[in-house]
Amino acid sequence: MVDSKKLERQKIVLAALLHDIGKFWERCHESSIDSKIMADEFPNKLYNHVVPVYDNGSPKYGHALWTQIFFNKYKLGQLLGLDDTGDFLANIAARHHKPTNHVEAIVSLADKWSSSIDRADENEEGVGGYNEVKEKWGSGFSKKVPLQSIFDHINIGGKTGSHENCLRITALDVMHENTIFPYKVEITKDENMAKAYTALWQEFESEIEQLCNRCNSFDPFFISLNSILRKYTWCIPSATNVIPANVSLYEHLKTTAGIALSLYDYYDYHNKKIEFSGGIMQPYLNNEDCLLMVCIDLSGIQKFIYDIANKGAAKSLKGRSFYLQLLMETIVGKVLGHDDINAYSTNVIYQSGGKAYLILPNTKKVKDALENIDEEVQDYLWQNYNGRLYAAIGQMSFYYETIKGDTKDKWTYIIKSKEISDKERQVIGKTSEVTLDLGDLWRLVSDRAASKKQQKFRSKVLQFDDLFLPKAYSIDSYKCAVTGERVSKKDVTNIADDGEKEIWVSNTVQDQIELGNALKRGQYLVTFPKELGWTNHDIAILNNFYEVKSISDINKLPTNNKIILKKLNEFQDAPSNSLKNVGITSIFYGGNVQPKVGDKSKSFEELARTDSGQTTKLGILRMDVDNLGQIFIHGFDEKVQKKSFAAYATLSAMLELFFCGHINSIQQSNVLFKDNVQILYSGGDDLFAVGRWDAIIEFAAEVRNKFAQFTARGDISISGGIAIVNAKYPISKAAELSAEAEKAAKNFIKSNGENDDSKVDKNAISFFGETISWFKEFEFVSKIKNNFVLYDGIVNRALLHQIQKYKKIKDIGLSNKKIDLSYQWHSAYSITRTLENISKEKNEDAWIFVNDMRTNILFNREYGNERYLDLIALAARWAEFIIKDKN
Repeated sequence: MVDSKKLERQKIVLAALLHDIGKFWERCHESSIDSKIMADEFPNKLYNHVVPVYDNGSPKYGHALWTQIFFNKYKLGQLLGLDDTGDFLANIAARHHKPTNHVEAIVSLADKWSSSIDRADENEEGVGGYNEVKEKWGSGFSKKVPLQSIFDHINIGGKTGSHENCLRITALDVMHENTIFPYKVEITKDENMAKAYTALWQEFESEIEQLCNRCNSFDPFFISLNSILRKYTWCIPSATNVIPANVSLYEHLKTTAGIALSLYDYYDYHNKKIEFSGGIMQPYLNNEDCLLMVCIDLSGIQKFIYDIANKGAAKSLKGRSFYLQLLMETIVGKVLGHDDINAYSTNVIYQSGGKAYLILPNTKKVKDALENIDEEVQDYLWQNYNGRLYAAIGQMSFYYETIKGDTKDKWTYIIKSKEISDKERQVIGKTSEVTLDLGDLWRLVSDRAASKKQQKFRSKVLQFDDLFLPKAYSIDSYKCAVTGERVSKKDVTNIADDGEKEIWVSNTVQDQIELGNALKRGQYLVTFPKELGWTNHDIAILNNFYEVKSISDINKLPTNNKIILKKLNEFQDAPSNSLKNVGITSIFYGGNVQPKVGDKSKSFEELARTDSGQTTKLGILRMDVDNLGQIFIHGFDEKVQKKSFAAYATLSAMLELFFCGHINSIQQSNVLFKDNVQILYSGGDDLFAVGRWDAIIEFAAEVRNKFAQFTARGDISISGGIAIVNAKYPISKAAELSAEAEKAAKNFIKSNGENDDSKVDKNAISFFGETISWFKEFEFVSKIKNNFVLYDGIVNRALLHQIQKYKKIKDIGLSNKKIDLSYQWHSAYSITRTLENISKEKNEDAWIFVNDMRTNILFNREYGNERYLDLIALAARWAEFIIKDKN
């Protein structure tokens, strides 16, 4: 028996996901309308059953016609059995500018809410910015306007970027800069990217044809299609007739699909339908909170990664950090797959770095389901991690109010919420009638999730025996070598290699070690539910099972539409037709390649060795983007950038590409990093890495430089802290030191010299106990350090110690609030004595270097005398470590 309701839901979400696919195809053609394809599909120019037409009969919204042609070509409704009852899939997708019934109107409404577009509903030329775009790019501009960088339009301190940075029309590849890094566009009226669009469209169609050949089951088809769309439409502007054109077509398609399914479920739950009066759509929502924004916040990540003993720890780190990503994947999957929710990945706005944001229908059924999921997740985390990890789920209902503009067909869409509290109104600075922007909504739902952390595991805390009574262990219990916790004998495994003494770890840690080992060998992650009854798996989380497989294994997978195959850190090339009805997608994670000795990953002790094999120091690095929360809340200035779900999703997706994907390219970019830096965790905007101390400093600088190139914005900065310790120093304690260093970098504010009264806020790196700005100061310190190393043997090495000593004298005086400038003339005297021992004739460059130092200690215009001494003292400390390793 056909489940008509299920089919209608599937049609809604698939039609919404592909409603604007015609924009992609349209831009491959010199003429949008008069091509042979268009003439064959619409004989006698009968367009009006799909789109509105002008008085002369020519169509508005030509891209919708190309969407219709796409569905006619691939007959997806027939392939997936969706056209057996009700409306045709093609009509639901193509008629989003001229809906004629409830289901078509759902996609139309979701299209508008996704982009928050304020536009004339039936006239493409009525969009704000149309005339400006046409004047700037000339006729046929839709094929010329590239996707502008979303970072260019973020407001930081009242400033935006250059508005000249754009992305290339190419398939997504996170490893290559030429793909994901922006370029400066030169605006010329004869610029035409139709060839680039055509080449990309041909690749896209090839994969669509193969997908149609191997999938006729909806779920695996939808999963695979979503991944293909991301690969090919991530770089395409969703609209070229607006300013700025910086929202990805993929993110618009995805968020439209998520909103459409949520709207459909809300209407269905309340037994309502969209009606039409005089041809105008009447949503009849009565300003109800029809949508629900959900935030899932996984806390305890840093403690989970770092709160480990050194012995055997390195063996578990690869799997341990990837496990966190799988945990969030599983929790989100629990929400989407719940019987009372049944949503898709397109309902996820953002998922990375321990946070996820979703759009769902605001119904009691969904809210009850979220409560049940919350309880199940907390039980799992309590039983397995004793409160070290916690997932907070916050939610807030809202609606879009449609307001008529100054003409009959002009509309504005604003966000409101009926459940906002008086306290929350004060938080966002609105005390009367509340019109929210998306930044407000983002903040409030995040705050609601965060507030739950204050009462985490409340139900468990009330169970006195579990919380307070000591756990009884037999005399045969063991202490886990990684976590340091006592574990009963039946729950431990010996992971010692040949020649090692016994190393006992908990079975949970052993699972993470096996997962890490599997990641070294495999290129694919296979996900399957417990109900399949498979006995082989690398790790299980909340009754979801994961197994890592190699390329040679994937063609042996059975045909089952509950299996999901995820390619690690890249997109799957054209898959084998043997993978019938298997959902294929991709997953990006940082730290997929580790430094090795032979076939084994390096231990911490092995990382802390020079190229000659001598023991040196270990560096622990922590970095994240400065003020990212404020960027999401306040970064989109309504005067420049519409605060739409698609815009937020575009920003989130770009950050994910850098921190979950491209970070691996940076780590593999040279031998120093490849052999000596191990990424422990990278996601969202956080980066944790460990490695040889000198490599870690250089790696931090390279990450900062690449991030600046990636955003093309010096004021969207990233700060970090580095702890430099002995190789056997407890890694958990070293992590605390790096956290303190990162905090110092985040609190960094200083004047930038006598001739520059601007303030540098954050944008800093802290190491060797000194915090310096990435802006000018790091480069200066690095240059002085290089000279100290270069002239070692010519310049007396005692000078390095003397400079550091005089800095300490200066700091002690300042801390005691005493003015003592003796360090200046003492240091000048010491440098003069050093200068006397250098032959200017034989070593002129060295002599000039030391002489300049003597002058600048007494008077430095760029940094000021005191700051100059701080900087050269840090350079001296840095050089001292290098020279020691070298000798």
